[in-house]
Amino acid sequence: MVQAILYGLIYLGLVCWLFVMAFVIEKYRYELEGDNMMSKMGSLYQGIKVEERSERLYNVVFCFRRMCVVLIMLSLKDYHYFKIQGFIAVQTGYYIYIGWVQPHTEMLFNWLEIVNETLVMILSYTLFLATEYLDPSTRFLMGWATIAVTVAIFALNFGYLISLGIKALKFAYRVRQYEKKHGHVPNFVKKQRE
Repeated sequence: MVQAILYGLIYLGLVCWLFVMAFVIEKYRYELEGDNMMSKMGSLYQGIKVEERSERLYNVVFCFRRMCVVLIMLSLKDYHYFKIQGFIAVQTGYYIYIGWVQPHTEMLFNWLEIVNETLVMILSYTLFLATEYLDPSTRFLMGWATIAVTVAIFALNFGYLISLGIKALKFAYRVRQYEKKHGHVPNFVKKQRE
């Protein structure tokens, strides 16, 4: 009983924090792209479109999804089938949100998010096969399939990060070569550094 009350208070505090975050973002929505707001709370919406409310509140939706998953796992810990169903329902809602809103400023990030969530949905459906409904040898094989999908998610994201790093190094090399040849840094690079 005490543990349930503690979980409830923690969850209530986190939900209040989400409402405060949403309130602050909405209150200052016209000032979000200004330098003053970027320095204060730009990390809340960096790389996120801010024109529409559904786009601005991406981080709130993301955190709310995580909190719902935790609540489902804690409250349905003895009911494995319903726990998986709840997880799939939350994932489906988030998947629809990401596909509909496409909140990232770069289309490639939206694509990567959709691919990641698709692979997570595939993983969540394999959870059904890890329950008592199948014989142990089939569950063992499905475990390897789950590991393969997890490695695919990791490889996709890590490969993308490596490609971003290589592009940044190429750009820095070109800027350095330009600076050696002309004796100054190009104007657009100066503006980016400021």
